[in-house]
Amino acid sequence: ELDDMEGFQNEIVRVKTLPEGGYIIGATLNIDETQIWLFKIDEEGNKTWEKEYGEIGDDILFDLKLSKDGGFLVAATSNGLGGRDAMIMKINAMGEIEWESSFGGDYYDYAYVVNQTENERLLITAAAFSSGGDIANPKGKGDIWLLELDLEGNLISQKNIGGSDREVSGTSVFLNNGDLLVGGLTKSNNGDVEGNLPN
Repeated sequence: ELDDMEGFQNEIVRVKTLPEGGYIIGATLNIDETQIWLFKIDEEGNKTWEKEYGEIGDDILFDLKLSKDGGFLVAATSNGLGGRDAMIMKINAMGEIEWESSFGGDYYDYAYVVNQTENERLLITAAAFSSGGDIANPKGKGDIWLLELDLEGNLISQKNIGGSDREVSGTSVFLNNGDLLVGGLTKSNNGDVEGNLPN
């Protein structure tokens, strides 16, 4: 249990109710280095399985969603060649990785939210602080970064949103008309940003 690990900073990030009963719980497990930790429990709290994910280095979970095929989708950040990469994982119902895709550049990039669309696509709400690599059109010191993937984790399209300073996404949600509403922070007052009040 999380409380049994004294001296470690472990954080439960997401808890999802499963259609068949029970829960899937996503956490960041911090021992020597952070790892992504998923565990499934039944309705009485008994653990069915648990898995740890991540290579050498720090991997941090930000979002966990149920996929339409009965598995799970994870949005996270992982150690990359130049800093951190936005990482998406598809995990089956037994906790095994089906695929893992990372996107980023020479600095720090994060995947905060993953959503599965009605037309069998994945929309990733991310933040990009890199200026190269997979980031096709950086706008400033940091951008809100939207990625569209297919169900195998391949990049279909991307869009950077922001101005000349720094933006970071925090959350996103689908509206009833199918649009994606994205919330975040900005320090810019140009480019895609209008009406930002000075501090």
